[in-house]
Amino acid sequence: KVVQGFDAVMPAFPTLTAEDIQDIIAYMQTLSEAAAAATPTPVETSEETP
Repeated sequence: KVVQGFDAVMPAFPTLTAEDIQDIIAYMQTLSEAAAAATPTPVETSEETP
């Protein structure tokens, strides 16, 4: 939601180092891997859906 009087942009973080940014990216990738591991594989059945 954009509120009157505020810019609709994400703030910059000029104090983050290149290493900090890489650490954040690596952490976010672990979240994606965890979600993929928690997703079950569908099982095929011969039953028709009513």
